[in-house]
Amino acid sequence: MVTMTGDDLVRRPEERATRGPTALEFFFLQRLASLVMRQDAARNEQERLLLAQAAFSTYLDCASLGLTAEADAIMARDPHAHVLWQQSTPM
Repeated sequence: MVTMTGDDLVRRPEERATRGPTALEFFFLQRLASLVMRQDAARNEQERLLLAQAAFSTYLDCASLGLTAEADAIMARDPHAHVLWQQSTPM
Protein backbone atom coordinates (compact mmCIF):
# COMPACT_ATOMS: atom_id res chain seq x y z
CA MET A 1 0.00 0.00 0.00
CA VAL A 2 1.34 3.40 -0.97
CA THR A 3 0.67 6.30 1.35
CA MET A 4 1.03 9.82 -0.01
CA THR A 5 1.12 12.92 2.12
CA GLY A 6 0.08 16.38 1.01
CA ASP A 7 3.73 17.20 0.37
CA ASP A 8 3.89 14.44 -2.23
CA LEU A 9 0.89 15.82 -4.10
CA VAL A 10 1.61 19.55 -4.07
CA ARG A 11 4.76 21.43 -4.98
CA ARG A 12 5.82 24.83 -3.75
CA PRO A 13 5.46 27.68 -6.29
CA GLU A 14 9.20 27.84 -6.94
CA GLU A 15 9.29 24.11 -7.70
CA ARG A 16 6.24 24.43 -9.95
CA ALA A 17 7.97 27.21 -11.91
CA THR A 18 10.97 25.02 -12.70
CA ARG A 19 9.38 21.57 -13.02
CA GLY A 20 5.78 22.33 -13.92
CA PRO A 21 2.62 21.24 -12.11
CA THR A 22 2.07 17.83 -10.57
CA ALA A 23 -0.58 15.61 -12.14
CA LEU A 24 -3.04 16.62 -9.40
CA GLU A 25 -2.39 20.33 -9.89
CA PHE A 26 -2.68 19.95 -13.65
CA PHE A 27 -5.98 18.08 -13.28
CA PHE A 28 -7.62 20.83 -11.23
CA LEU A 29 -6.32 23.69 -13.41
CA GLN A 30 -7.43 21.92 -16.57
CA ARG A 31 -10.85 21.20 -15.03
CA LEU A 32 -11.24 24.84 -14.02
CA ALA A 33 -10.33 26.04 -17.52
CA SER A 34 -12.84 23.63 -19.03
CA LEU A 35 -15.66 24.67 -16.68
CA VAL A 36 -15.05 28.38 -17.32
CA MET A 37 -15.14 27.86 -21.09
CA ARG A 38 -18.31 25.77 -20.81
CA GLN A 39 -19.87 28.46 -18.59
CA ASP A 40 -19.14 31.11 -21.21
CA ALA A 41 -20.77 28.94 -23.87
CA ALA A 42 -23.83 27.97 -21.78
CA ARG A 43 -27.16 28.20 -23.59
CA ASN A 44 -29.32 29.23 -20.67
CA GLU A 45 -29.12 30.81 -17.23
CA GLN A 46 -29.65 27.57 -15.29
CA GLU A 47 -26.78 25.86 -17.09
CA ARG A 48 -24.58 28.94 -16.57
CA LEU A 49 -25.38 28.96 -12.84
CA LEU A 50 -24.60 25.25 -12.38
CA LEU A 51 -21.32 25.62 -14.24
CA ALA A 52 -20.46 28.71 -12.16
CA GLN A 53 -20.97 26.69 -8.97
CA ALA A 54 -18.79 23.86 -10.28
CA ALA A 55 -16.12 26.37 -11.35
CA PHE A 56 -16.15 28.03 -7.94
CA SER A 57 -15.77 24.69 -6.17
CA THR A 58 -12.87 23.80 -8.45
CA TYR A 59 -11.35 27.25 -7.89
CA LEU A 60 -11.36 26.52 -4.15
CA ASP A 61 -9.65 23.20 -4.82
CA CYS A 62 -6.98 25.05 -6.82
CA ALA A 63 -6.56 27.59 -4.03
CA SER A 64 -6.10 24.82 -1.46
CA LEU A 65 -3.32 23.41 -3.64
CA GLY A 66 -1.56 26.79 -3.69
CA LEU A 67 -2.61 27.57 -7.28
CA THR A 68 -4.42 30.84 -6.62
CA ALA A 69 -2.46 32.89 -9.18
CA GLU A 70 -3.02 30.33 -11.94
CA ALA A 71 -6.70 29.91 -11.01
CA ASP A 72 -7.21 33.69 -10.94
CA ALA A 73 -5.82 33.95 -14.48
CA ILE A 74 -8.25 31.27 -15.66
CA MET A 75 -11.21 32.89 -13.90
CA ALA A 76 -10.26 36.26 -15.44
CA ARG A 77 -10.57 34.59 -18.86
CA ASP A 78 -6.92 35.24 -19.67
CA PRO A 79 -6.57 33.63 -23.11
CA HIS A 80 -2.97 32.60 -22.39
CA ALA A 81 -4.04 30.71 -19.27
CA HIS A 82 -6.76 28.82 -21.17
CA VAL A 83 -4.36 27.81 -23.92
CA LEU A 84 -1.75 26.70 -21.38
CA TRP A 85 -4.09 24.33 -19.55
CA GLN A 86 -5.79 23.06 -22.70
CA GLN A 87 -2.63 21.97 -24.52
CA SER A 88 -0.15 21.11 -21.80
CA THR A 89 0.56 17.79 -20.19
CA PRO A 90 1.49 17.26 -16.53
CA MET A 91 5.12 16.83 -15.53
